[in-house]
Amino acid sequence: MLKAWKHFSIFLLSCWCGIASSNTRFDWNEIYSQTRAAIPYIYSNGGLCSGALIRADLVLTAKHCVEDMRPVWVSWPDAPASWDEARVIHVADNLDFAILKLLKPQARTPLVLRESGSVQVGENAATIGHPTSGRSNTSPPFDLERTHLFSGGHVSKFIGDELIVDFSLSPGNSGGPVLDAEGRVIGVISRKLIQQFVGDIGYAVSHEPVHRALARLDAGQVSASSAWDAPHSFGLHLQLLWDGYQKTLPGTHSRYRTGFDFRYTLSDRLLFNYATSFGLNKMNFQSYGMGYRFYGEAENKVPATATVALEALEYKPRSVGARRYFGHAYHLMLGSPVSPLSLRFSWIKAYGGSHFGFGVILGN
Repeated sequence: MLKAWKHFSIFLLSCWCGIASSNTRFDWNEIYSQTRAAIPYIYSNGGLCSGALIRADLVLTAKHCVEDMRPVWVSWPDAPASWDEARVIHVADNLDFAILKLLKPQARTPLVLRESGSVQVGENAATIGHPTSGRSNTSPPFDLERTHLFSGGHVSKFIGDELIVDFSLSPGNSGGPVLDAEGRVIGVISRKLIQQFVGDIGYAVSHEPVHRALARLDAGQVSASSAWDAPHSFGLHLQLLWDGYQKTLPGTHSRYRTGFDFRYTLSDRLLFNYATSFGLNKMNFQSYGMGYRFYGEAENKVPATATVALEALEYKPRSVGARRYFGHAYHLMLGSPVSPLSLRFSWIKAYGGSHFGFGVILGN
């Protein structure tokens, strides 16, 4: 009787363990199938990022994908060549996440944000994203073979409002969701650690600050972002110019000049620059100017820029005792954020007349 009870106890224990293990077992393939449709392509500034639909009209992504406030376009895996415009309605101050508002709400099922205070170190986690780069001659402007790629691992550590994860990440994964074993969002992919001999160490913003941002958004405490929220920048450019004005000046017979352009950009729109010349002509040159940049998107989502600028000019022949010549110019500069070259067309008013100029500028 005791032996029979022992066998029966082992049988009950085995059944209980089987039930418990079946309750904790998960299927990444099933999670991938359930969540894939809610992970869009996000295209801005010529680059592709990932995201997560968290409400019918809200998409979660990385701040660095959209913080320049240029046009943002969103498409979905069932129609990758069909794009809808989105508006940036929130960028985090010190964390790498942003919230987009879709102009056309989606009927597809959004992903669920996991409840606060429940993520543990060592949990299984994964992301689905688009580790691919943009292309300028296709529609859609990226390679579909490397989109919606699955990468899995664990939650390795918490650092404030960030998670460290141990799965493979590449450019294009930015903004993708970190998913738990039930397909709920527990983070937003931000970046990876790139050092010699370092393996898969990635960083993601936790879902905790996302909960807080959504609460403020629902309470009307988050104001819409604008172009003036874009970061400032400083750049050094090389100018190669053909200038019809120079040939009219005494002391020089060259229409060509080269120089450096030091440019400060306020909010990615308003430009202030100082330029100075070097070599290849008989004229010292410097200028001070300001301009405003406009952005547009070509049909295949290649960004283009048109900058209008006004510049004050000063020419000085290198011969001893030569007088300075002053003027001003109007410029139209055409380029793209994805190209290091831009073209400049100038209309120069100086020395009693109007003159045409043309130039190539190297640097973005």
